[in-house]
Amino acid sequence: MKKYIPMIVISLIVAYCSLFLGVSLVTAGGESELYITDGGGKLRLKQLNISLNEKQTVRLVANVPEGKILKAYNITILYDSNIVAFSKAPSSQVTPLSPKYFNADTPGLITFNSFDIAGVKGNGVPLCDFIIAGKMPGYFKLTIAPNSFGASATDTFIPLTDIIDVKVK
Repeated sequence: MKKYIPMIVISLIVAYCSLFLGVSLVTAGGESELYITDGGGKLRLKQLNISLNEKQTVRLVANVPEGKILKAYNITILYDSNIVAFSKAPSSQVTPLSPKYFNADTPGLITFNSFDIAGVKGNGVPLCDFIIAGKMPGYFKLTIAPNSFGASATDTFIPLTDIIDVKVK
């Protein structure tokens, strides 16, 4: 029994880190993704350079795996509130899964969720537009952490996410 305890502990640590970071060790064919694009939804961003006092609009986008329907989600975004201001953009387009609840009360942390009975399918599904404004020079990693993502409590497909390098100059 003693030789199995370290493996159990390691497994629990990996599972906890996977949940906390919003990374799924087993994904739906690698097709379930959550990422940030430019404001028009055309260019997937891995890094974002912003000038001091500049504002940029970005979009959170989802890829839903084939054969799945996204009916609900709960997502947290972590950022450095000393370097940027991060807020929900006044939405010019309303989608079935636009956020229904949005909480930005804690600096550096935004949590939002949505649901829709019919749900959505496919790639490039827009979820929410945000405005990022440079407050002071610096660098940080913007983290997208999905807490729940799927059709129901028993049919979840937590997406892979990008970590965005943000630099304000």
